[in-house]
Amino acid sequence: MKDLLGRLEKHEAECSLRYQRIEEKLAENSDAMEKMDKKIDKFDGRLWAIVFAVLLGPALTILLTKLLGAL
Repeated sequence: MKDLLGRLEKHEAECSLRYQRIEEKLAENSDAMEKMDKKIDKFDGRLWAIVFAVLLGPALTILLTKLLGAL
């Protein structure tokens, strides 16, 4: 039983160090993650602009053709 308890305490200590290192790495990389989020947001806006241009382009072409053809 003592052996089991000793092994469990050793395991918990190792896990504690592992989680501490993970937290440190996350803290180190938080700036990089924020920059990545900003880049993704910027890309998302551009993507929506392209989608609207593709969807509205033909409709605007037809509308302008009818308007200019009526002149």
